[in-house]
Amino acid sequence: MGKNHNLNSNRRTHNELIEMNKWVDLKRAAKIVGSRFFFLKGDLARLDFALQQFAVNFIRERGYTFVQPPVL
Repeated sequence: MGKNHNLNSNRRTHNELIEMNKWVDLKRAAKIVGSRFFFLKGDLARLDFALQQFAVNFIRERGYTFVQPPVL
């Protein structure tokens, strides 16, 4: 049913993908906030925001009240 593709040769880790596409700023985040944090940038930041908006609209359309707790 079609041609088998060798997907293993083209695999990249998530770190390789974010560095290659400049989707996060790890060094600046580590300097400002500490290690293990990141700043989303560009298209990935926009995608994250779009997914959040979708989720908020989804719950509101079903009659739930959106609540945003404080950041601790």
